Amino acid sequence: MLDFFRLVQAQFEGDLEAFYILGVLLDESIRLPETLNALNLSQLNRASGVPYETLRRKVAKLQAAGWIVRDGRNYFIAPKARRRLMGADSALLRLAVESRRGLEEALTGASRGAG
Repeated sequence: MLDFFRLVQAQFEGDLEAFYILGVLLDESIRLPETLNALNLSQLNRASGVPYETLRRKVAKLQAAGWIVRDGRNYFIAPKARRRLMGADSALLRLAVESRRGLEEALTGASRGAG
């Protein structure tokens, strides 16, 4: 589990929520093949539960970092990012996707505790 957090720290500047959004995009694009591996912000919002404005900022950050690509209104995981994710860190990404609900609960609990 510590390896997972080291990956997030190194690749996402410690931004667990951005990594969570990337995991949701990956998970939803696999789960819903009719989306052609792309989702718009509304679909990501529904799937992730992340507030829309926060989601918009995090998606812009992921796009600037080269993790995702925008095509019109839709976002998908960048081919270069897919190769990076499926390389040495693929086991950690699978762990993140598999524990999506746990991450969502942790994020929800953290935001409740901050208020």
